Amino acid sequence: MVKFFKKHAEKIGEKAANEAIIDVGGSALYNNPEVVKDLDWLKMNGYCQDNLIAGISTIAHAGRGAFAARSMKRGEVVSAMPLVPLNNGEDALTIFDDEDDPEGRGIPTLSYQLLYNYMLEHPQSSTLFFPAGAITNYINHGGKKANVKMLWTTKAWSNVEGSHETSVNDLSQFGPIDMILELVATRPIKKRKRSYLIMVMNGKLRGIST
Repeated sequence: MVKFFKKHAEKIGEKAANEAIIDVGGSALYNNPEVVKDLDWLKMNGYCQDNLIAGISTIAHAGRGAFAARSMKRGEVVSAMPLVPLNNGEDALTIFDDEDDPEGRGIPTLSYQLLYNYMLEHPQSSTLFFPAGAITNYINHGGKKANVKMLWTTKAWSNVEGSHETSVNDLSQFGPIDMILELVATRPIKKRKRSYLIMVMNGKLRGIST
């Protein structure tokens, strides 16, 4: 890019040379034109991160919820959730404390950190998984109203199969990119329609070794 600048600066001056660089998209784009991808490539290899927006829930006393920013078809990926593993997660998020009874004697109490409410788990595993997707933590458990389901990604660049075959003690060798769940629409979702998840809040995961 230095040669590009000097060439134009000598001919048309530094100011015009800077403008010429801007016209071609900047130095990074000039040197790496392959970084520009069309929409079809992005849909095949990436995820849209603005399908969901947070808003006030339409369910009484439910607080905030996730809503569709645009209409989506059945089978469309609503959002992606990279998972961050926490081995022996229940133990790590357990709070032990003592409370005094009326006679001043200490009584052991047990509670959990707030983060525990947002973790996913497998019934036969000690590992908890934090779903780090955009806005996905605002999705509520829908039960029979559920309009999205969780599926493991099939993206070629995500080593989901490798993480599934790994013991929980070795999951730290994998990053969230290799443990991605897709939230897939089970029926058409209209714009501003609330999204309900089949399984969140300690939902059950399959495909993780114990």
